Amino acid sequence: MIPYITKLVLRYLWSQKFYSILSVLGFIIAFTASMIIFKYVVHELSFDKHVKGHEQVYRLQFGNKLFINGKSVGLIKNNIPGVEHVCPIQARGSLSISTIDGKYKVSGSVYNTNHEWQSVFQTNTTEGKLNDVFNNDALIAISQNTAMQLFGNESPIGKNLIVNKAFGPGIKKKVAAVYIDVPDNSSIAPIGLVSISSLAYHNKQEKIYSVFIKLSNNSSSHIVEQSILQHLTNGGEVYDAKVSLTSLSEIRFTKQNSFDYISKSNRTYIYLFAFIGLLILFTSIVNYQSFRIGKYKSRLQSIRIARYNGAHKRHVKIQYFIESMLIILCSAIVTYVVFQVLMVANANSLFGVKLSNNASSNILIVCLISLLTLLSLALIPFRNLISMLSNETLKLNDRLCVGLINIQFFIAFLLVVSSIVVYHQKEFLLDFDTGLNTDRVISLQLSSSMMKDADAFKDELLNYSGISDVTFASNGPENIEYVSGYSNNQQISYGLWVTDDNFLNFFNIKMIKGRGFSQMPGDAYSFIINEKALHSYDWESYLNKNIDGVMGKQCIGVCEDFHFASLHNEVAPLVILCNYNILNRVYVRYNDNALMAIKHLQECVNKFLPEQLFNYQFLSDTLDAYYTDELKIFKLLSSFSLLALVIALIGMMGMTSIVIQERTKEIGIRKVNGASSLNIVFFLNKKISVPILTGFILSIAPVLYFMEQWLQIFSQHISIRWYYFLIGGLFVWIINSLVMIVQTKHAVNQNPVKCLRYE
Repeated sequence: MIPYITKLVLRYLWSQKFYSILSVLGFIIAFTASMIIFKYVVHELSFDKHVKGHEQVYRLQFGNKLFINGKSVGLIKNNIPGVEHVCPIQARGSLSISTIDGKYKVSGSVYNTNHEWQSVFQTNTTEGKLNDVFNNDALIAISQNTAMQLFGNESPIGKNLIVNKAFGPGIKKKVAAVYIDVPDNSSIAPIGLVSISSLAYHNKQEKIYSVFIKLSNNSSSHIVEQSILQHLTNGGEVYDAKVSLTSLSEIRFTKQNSFDYISKSNRTYIYLFAFIGLLILFTSIVNYQSFRIGKYKSRLQSIRIARYNGAHKRHVKIQYFIESMLIILCSAIVTYVVFQVLMVANANSLFGVKLSNNASSNILIVCLISLLTLLSLALIPFRNLISMLSNETLKLNDRLCVGLINIQFFIAFLLVVSSIVVYHQKEFLLDFDTGLNTDRVISLQLSSSMMKDADAFKDELLNYSGISDVTFASNGPENIEYVSGYSNNQQISYGLWVTDDNFLNFFNIKMIKGRGFSQMPGDAYSFIINEKALHSYDWESYLNKNIDGVMGKQCIGVCEDFHFASLHNEVAPLVILCNYNILNRVYVRYNDNALMAIKHLQECVNKFLPEQLFNYQFLSDTLDAYYTDELKIFKLLSSFSLLALVIALIGMMGMTSIVIQERTKEIGIRKVNGASSLNIVFFLNKKISVPILTGFILSIAPVLYFMEQWLQIFSQHISIRWYYFLIGGLFVWIINSLVMIVQTKHAVNQNPVKCLRYE
């Protein structure tokens, strides 16, 4: 029986090639989009879960601070019940490992750590032993990828390398081990490991370590948190903020902290992407279902004949199931080929991550999506295809078909208008006046030891007419240090930005009280606060005085608020401290020619710091990087809203063709009675345009609600304008009208005699 029914299905699909191709095309688009999104969601949600026992690995944090000193590491390791291993890490980014001759170089992070690394992160080696590295300051372990880039297929063991710092001289190290590369979805991915004892100050009180702790299986992280704070306090260590332990797999989804070397992601956005993938898949299912319902009238006679000849209802059900299965099977095969050949590179650029392209996992994902689609079709009630229906049921069938078109265009409008809102918010964020003049500013990290030659370095830079101004600071706006403490029995928290005396003028920061910094010796260690700090902590009476709990000698002025962090947050209290001793970043404002300014900057750096890596940034790009997630969601929404619209248009093409076939005789009669081609096109499009308008109206309320909720995560945001809906509606309506006009053109231009012979 099955072979016979399969033969009938194949014969029918071949006779209806146009609708079969449209159905397959809709599923291919939806399957490909869903597959890309699914792989991205799995990639993000499985971050760091490759580490064996990752459920018991935590990172220690004090408020928004990550770092503790060596003494605290010892106290935690020796006194806290339930703690099996404590791994301190000093992650040094913006480094390069190069061969002695400098011919080959790999850039990335090199971690200073100890023998606890293997116990916490379960790193395996292909050559050598990690413990040899941790016991000898002169040795280094490198990753497989680093070894391949530096030495090719040769064994790197025993060969010398140069570890170049972002600033300062390089350090010679001998390779003693090669460890297996971590997966791409790993937060902890150093290109090299060296002993923590190679740090000159590792036994001192400087808080330089981020600490990872591995707990025993039956330990509670909450109890361990309390024990850590108690033992550190009893040991004479001062940590004012609350102790927290963040599990390894959750670190990527936490708030960005100062000097955090781990890139972040947004779990809400990941779930949103998954929802969009399901929406697109649902659109294709609705599209196929509307085709089946639309073609019901033309298939009704064959169903009745089959029933008359003794076919049971289950036979008809099996026929439709096999038909769906064959359509989905063809779509799945083509989807796999399309994804393998074309989509991987585009997917990586779309999400900004490297997605795996493993053939077996791709086949598994395609199978799961196909199975989900087939089950969805099987679960949708479709009794009107297997029953002897009355005219009333036929009318119900038409209403159901219209309802499915409503759903398709509701989803399309929802995504298109949301894309328009996200686009305008993205542009608003990138163009927003933060109060910090970042126009034509280049940023470069320097050695703090170079500040003894700061004046000469600055003069050398200003000798070039293409550079108009120079200032120095510690760190950049993206990693300002946040300080917690107490002032007059009041708990305070503020950002600390250490600068030189020209900083305020360079960035056009306006003073509202007191004065700015000057070159007078007395201004060293003085500080300025912003309006937010003034009003938050009632420091009005402390002008020209020292403020308890604030680093610096005296407060000499108050500046206007400016956004130095992301617009996701309100302006935070800020202290700008004038201290020439710890500055490690130069800001250069150029006039017009960026390339010539960069060339001159590099020449000056080579003259004063010949061994430093020249790794510059445009400050505007640094600030724009705050909104990576918003740029990503816009790219995704705009891309996949167009795909949803294409699927809806495919469905509309099919439904228009079905309507034309059903009304061929009516078209002929209208033409005989004198109707113009334009009148007939308008008549046909009028009926099909109604569900589009309905879908548009239904989408307005959800877009308003969800987009308003999304905009609330920003301290500064746009208002949703009425013309966003108008633009989205016109865009979809115009494209749909063009498709329908092309579809109806052939029917309208037919000889009415042929139309009347149709039935």
